[in-house]
Amino acid sequence: MATRADLTIKINTDLANGTNITAAEHRGVEQAIVDSSVPYKKGYFIIPDIGDTAGALTVGGEIASATASTPSTNMSKIVVVFNTSMPSTSYYVRIFVKSNLNTAQSQYDTFTPYFTNTLSTGFDVYLREVQPYVQSLTIYIEAIPLD
Repeated sequence: MATRADLTIKINTDLANGTNITAAEHRGVEQAIVDSSVPYKKGYFIIPDIGDTAGALTVGGEIASATASTPSTNMSKIVVVFNTSMPSTSYYVRIFVKSNLNTAQSQYDTFTPYFTNTLSTGFDVYLREVQPYVQSLTIYIEAIPLD
């Protein structure tokens, strides 16, 4: 991902000649601006119950699929796949959690979610609960490149 300084240099170098620039140079500047947009990927998945849901989940945004499994008691692993690849594996994931139930007590026993195994095609999310209560959660994600 280009930094603000990188974009300024690219604009001053590739666009400095006014109408004498090639279409490829112009597209290069435009693509650098698009590529520097943050976040790079956005989307969501819905998990009906931590630790008790397996299989394909409902997804939206720039997520092609999310598949849940239960690697241990009171835990869910979700494999998230992007609809198109990230430019590299150097990114982090912001996670936002929304309760789909009107009873906050059902959501109160959920630990902080975390991500791991970042691939250019996606990542894994782990969710854990203290007690086996039913939660219906929408997990919103933003993938942000570090380079």
